[in-house]
Amino acid sequence: MKNQLKYYVLCMALCGILIGNTGCHLEEASYASRMYSLPTDLDLSDVYFINQDTGYVSAGGIFTAGLILGTGDGGNTWDTIDVYGTGVNSFSYQNGIFTASICGQRLYSSSDFATWSFTNAASGWWNWQRHTRLADNRVLLVGGENFGRGFIHLYNPTQGGLVLKDTFDHELTDIITTSNRTIHAVGYGLIMKSTDEGNSWVPSRVTGDFFRGIDFVDDNIGYVVGEYGSVYKTENGGNSWQSCRAGNSIFTDQTKLFRAIAFLDASTGFLVGTNNMIFRTTNGGKVWKQISNFDGYTNFNAIRIQHGKAYVTGEKGSLLIIDLE
Repeated sequence: MKNQLKYYVLCMALCGILIGNTGCHLEEASYASRMYSLPTDLDLSDVYFINQDTGYVSAGGIFTAGLILGTGDGGNTWDTIDVYGTGVNSFSYQNGIFTASICGQRLYSSSDFATWSFTNAASGWWNWQRHTRLADNRVLLVGGENFGRGFIHLYNPTQGGLVLKDTFDHELTDIITTSNRTIHAVGYGLIMKSTDEGNSWVPSRVTGDFFRGIDFVDDNIGYVVGEYGSVYKTENGGNSWQSCRAGNSIFTDQTKLFRAIAFLDASTGFLVGTNNMIFRTTNGGKVWKQISNFDGYTNFNAIRIQHGKAYVTGEKGSLLIIDLE
């Protein structure tokens, strides 16, 4: 009888972990949203809107073609801007320069999408994931081998070429620069920061998840999300991190994985992932609830908040635009 009771308590505890961490508490949000089907079957990897009307998305993967699509009417219609031999996994705009990192270690830059210049990194079977822009249009790129080594490269347009800055034991997946020029990067079991523009890195003590996304509200407040749903928060610019959402159990459905995180302000933020998962917090990460009433259904890859809207990219040309105002 005692053994049966222990077994029952253990099962109930595990069920509580599974239910609590997979977000069975649903809520409906008052935001208006619309799912757009762009003219491509490729998965959308990144998005950037210059203003509410003009925006661009990147698409493709390491084993597919890649392209950049553009809109001039807020997302209602899209045209193909350029096509590439492999997928485009990261896209940015700064100081009038567009930059796109391509699967296969190639970086493209252009001021008008008409005359692209490109630079190749050293050969090898690995992939860039994301990049961030530094001063003077320099670019730091993170990536690595699938569940293997991670790499950081620097591109300097005045010197030309890509320089390998650092190598890590595990793959890197996301990178961001705050206004005080501190750089933060995440990857497999790794959260780290640099205060000297990527010349040296200080890792945090946090491990235990495949960290996929990072976002900062300001120089001090930032958040990281792991593939299995763990969320960590810093309030001192990455010097220390505290857990504000536990990761899912190893028994959780492996088709429900988190991919990215973005915050509107210090209180309101979003997590996105596969199986149409969008979670929201309205109290700075203390409580996360899954939103159930957004338009459409897809596996989400990335989210960017700009101009009072959340732009969420998904598979097979799906783009969800959420009006946050």
